[in-house]
Amino acid sequence: MAKSEATRTREETWSKAADLPRDEEEEAKSEATRTREETWSKAADLPRDEEEEAKSEATRTREETWSKAADLPRDEEEEAKSEATRTREETWSKAADLPRDEEEEAKSEATRTREETWSKAADLPRDEEEEAKSEATRTREETWSKAADLPRDEEDRLALDLVWNTNFKERHHFYLPARTHKHHIRFIVDTGSPDSVISLAHVERKQIQPSDTKEIYYISHAIKILGKASVTLFVGKDQQEIVYDFLVADIHREHTTDLVAMNFLTDFECIIHIDSELRLTMSRTPREPQAGDYNSPYLDLAVSAGKGEATRYKFLVDTGGSNALPMGYAETAGARIVRRGLGRYCLTYRVKGNFRIDFGSFSRQMKDPLARESTHGTLCQKFLMRTVVNLKDWSMTFKGRNGDVTLPLIN
Repeated sequence: MAKSEATRTREETWSKAADLPRDEEEEAKSEATRTREETWSKAADLPRDEEEEAKSEATRTREETWSKAADLPRDEEEEAKSEATRTREETWSKAADLPRDEEEEAKSEATRTREETWSKAADLPRDEEEEAKSEATRTREETWSKAADLPRDEEDRLALDLVWNTNFKERHHFYLPARTHKHHIRFIVDTGSPDSVISLAHVERKQIQPSDTKEIYYISHAIKILGKASVTLFVGKDQQEIVYDFLVADIHREHTTDLVAMNFLTDFECIIHIDSELRLTMSRTPREPQAGDYNSPYLDLAVSAGKGEATRYKFLVDTGGSNALPMGYAETAGARIVRRGLGRYCLTYRVKGNFRIDFGSFSRQMKDPLARESTHGTLCQKFLMRTVVNLKDWSMTFKGRNGDVTLPLIN
């Protein structure tokens, strides 16, 4: 009864205040505030149910205060929010004297109140700016935190886009775009060649140092080597700087064959992703050069023709070559030899027919490959699509519809 009477008194006072001059209106509101405080004071002496009802009434009063604050000038709005903040603090203070369950409930209510306060603050320009800055700070801190958990080698790796060659006759090639201080260069990425080469057109003669290598073979011709040079390259969208020693080829044309071959790919621990997104990841700095030759990667695979029995051969993983079978196997399988020509290291023949290469749980077809007078075959062109050639862990992954297959590379 005391609560209901106090409520009616307050409502009547607020209603009448709306028709009073400004000073009288403030005085009337102050009277309503005192009435509410007296109600809370009296509620402490009421039975439990009436006490809860009185507190619920006070809670609704606070919510109405927040609602009305949105229509007040800036100073009055801040004052109203300060009042709500004090109310929350009082709630937490009182909660300390409550039983455990009631204390948790009170704290949950205070938490919801704080979240609602932040939500309403989002409508203010200044608060939006501060909130955005806080979010950006948290994002940065999370990024730095995650970076601290990465292995050192993953943190220090570059991710670079590669480019397919649009020349129909050399469509199996893809390039690593780079530049020096004076020239833009497209390096063929070639896992079938041991030595990386740069054209004389892209370096200055004063950079060239003596080299033990005097000649290399590429495709079907020999290339004279003038020496070696330490070349600074800028790669990737951010033009990251890398330095490496290249053999200098005695060719002056601007658009000749520049290669990043197995020594570069091994020293930088490169991983080549051959898919719809053609890219290469590599270390920022090369490891110490290894002693001896840099061998190309091979796979031990089974090859068959039609319903014939499968035979195992080594296959060179060659990102700069053409699909090929060992000539001995092509003849044994009864393949039709249609043309003879020159290859990179030996005679090659054009073969008509379809062959199946098995990778364990699935296989791929090789159509009309070359055949070479060699003891191994070659995998390249479209056969390498949807694969990852990992020269860091020395493995190769084939992506199939029913899952991926990862095989060890051998040399």
